[in-house]
Formats: sequence, structure tokens, C-alpha cells
Amino acid sequence: MQMKFIILGILFTVFISGCGGENSEPSQAAKEASYIDLNQEKIKGKLKDPESVQFRNAFVSNAIGAPVVCGEVNAKNSFGGYMGFQRFVSGGSIQVVETDMATGEMDKTWAQVCRR
Repeated sequence: MQMKFIILGILFTVFISGCGGENSEPSQAAKEASYIDLNQEKIKGKLKDPESVQFRNAFVSNAIGAPVVCGEVNAKNSFGGYMGFQRFVSGGSIQVVETDMATGEMDKTWAQVCRR
């Protein structure tokens, strides 16, 4: 009888230590980092030289009620030179780089969609 209590005590301790302190779900920061990586890969797919791509200042915005990744991207163009950092917005099936838009349109989009 005492052995049953010892085994139950060990099982309970293992269960509690497995469920306690550490959370098995990824943190919010880890989820955002993963979402940023996913959307940066989508942006890479739109560019002439995906291997040359550089990203900076990427963040997740929920300004429109759904997550969107905003940031800056630089990559080589058809002539082999870097185009310079340009803003991008990516979420769901939409990936847009500043050069894809008419002059001034990225400013409007950024103001509406890319708030921290």
C-alpha cells in the first residue's frame, strides 16, 4: 500500500514539474519572430536576386486587426547593384515592396498598416 503512494507521489512530481514553471507554448516574441521569418521569405521570392537580400527594422503590426510584417529590404537588381533599402509590407497573400507601388502610395499604406 505504501508503495502505491510512493509511485503516485513520483508520478505526481513528474507531472507537476513537466507542467509547471516552463510553458511548452512558444512565447509571443518567438511567434512574432517566426511570422517575420515566414514573411521575409515571401518577400525574397519577389526579388530578382533572393540570395542577396538584406532585411532591417522588421516588426509585426496588428493595426488592421490581422498581423502584417513591415520593414525594409535591400537586394541586388538586374544590373547586380543594390537597389537601396526600401519599405515592404507582407501579410497573408500580399507582399509589396515600395518599388511595386506608385509614388506616395507606400506612405499611405505604411501610415494605415504599419503601426507598432
